[in-house]
Amino acid sequence: MIALRGELAAATAADLAREVEHVLAGRPAAVVVVDVSRLAFCDFEGVGALIGKIPPCLAADQSIRARRQSRL
Repeated sequence: MIALRGELAAATAADLAREVEHVLAGRPAAVVVVDVSRLAFCDFEGVGALIGKIPPCLAADQSIRARRQSRL
């Protein structure tokens, strides 16, 4: 699981891309989960970064999901 916090915007989108590539290069999982529960802000660049990682995940026979973990 990739846990994001703070902001996902133009300045941090490359960090997400690197993390996803790291997960894909490591021990493969069926699903790459991105926890967005601690994101305070996500702009169109951040959304684009998430969407842009769909093709590499599919090419690796994986999927990517953004989800908000329960804080309970």
